[in-house]
Amino acid sequence: MLLKFRDYEIPVESKCAEGTLFIAISGSHAFGWDNKNSDLDIIFVEFIPMEQLVSPFYRHTTRQRQCGIYDKHMYPIQDYLRLLAKGNGNALDNLFEPKIYQKENLVKSLQAVVKEELHIGFIDHCLGYALSIRKDLFNQSRLAKYGAAKLLLTRYRVLLQGMLILDGKIEYNLVNMDKLFKGKYLISDILSLYLNNISDNSIFDKGIQETDTLQIELVDKKSKCKLPHYNQSTIKIALNRWIVKYYLKGGKYERS
Repeated sequence: MLLKFRDYEIPVESKCAEGTLFIAISGSHAFGWDNKNSDLDIIFVEFIPMEQLVSPFYRHTTRQRQCGIYDKHMYPIQDYLRLLAKGNGNALDNLFEPKIYQKENLVKSLQAVVKEELHIGFIDHCLGYALSIRKDLFNQSRLAKYGAAKLLLTRYRVLLQGMLILDGKIEYNLVNMDKLFKGKYLISDILSLYLNNISDNSIFDKGIQETDTLQIELVDKKSKCKLPHYNQSTIKIALNRWIVKYYLKGGKYERS
């Protein structure tokens, strides 16, 4: 079968698609800074057949395959839910990113569970990722590979994602985030530089300073927020209830 996203027609075996919770578009095409050279990142979250799930002779692992311009990431549902439970921001993005195939009722029910169970771990992921990116901004090999503009866009995105999570909101697209924050930051300027392959060190220096300030603000707001810590949250119980309900119904979901 061919699954469509914008001008792309993505070949996926019908059996493969039918065995997924969803197939999502991630990376630059979801974040809002794709260009003509961008790969298309595709996320598969796969249900494991019951006969394989209970068998000691099957081992299910996360896989990655590069197929031309398609960069495919396959997650067994159990691995994916563990990432969500711990507060992995990438897994959170995937749940809300554009879908080219999905079991809609199941996806909506899982989105509702996660929105209800947000915890400090998601903020910690944003802060840790943003700090890692800051180090990359002063690492010549990382700068040569990704460029200052893309690294800065990524840092803005994860920090603003953290700010929104503190308000109980989930957004993955940087352009939408910029609108939500009413163009307060240098995002549109840096995005324009990136898309036009232009370097401007003065803008980049201001972007580093601005994201440093934003990171301090996020740390401060985190210290005052009422979200539970991961170990005090009930997200594991809620996700376990969600997946057990699916398997106990023979792989069919019904609204309660």
